[in-house]
Amino acid sequence: MIQMAITAIDNKNLFSNYYLDKQIKNIHEWKKEEHKIAFSQMRKLYDTEKDFLPILNEKQLEQRFFGPIFKK
Repeated sequence: MIQMAITAIDNKNLFSNYYLDKQIKNIHEWKKEEHKIAFSQMRKLYDTEKDFLPILNEKQLEQRFFGPIFKK
C-alpha cells in the first residue's frame, strides 16, 4: 500500500510534487513579502463591503469591490 503525505498543496498533477515541496521555495520571487501587504488591503476592503456584496448589481460590484482589488 502506498502512503501519501498530507500537505497544504492541492496539486491536480499540474506540477511535480518534488517541485512544489522542494524547488519552489528556492525561487527568489517566492521569498518576497509584497503579497502580504496587498492581501491585507484586500481583506480590509472585503471587511468593509462584505455586508453589501450580496445586494450589489454587477456594475456596483465592479466599482466597489473588483475595481479597487485590480488596482492593487
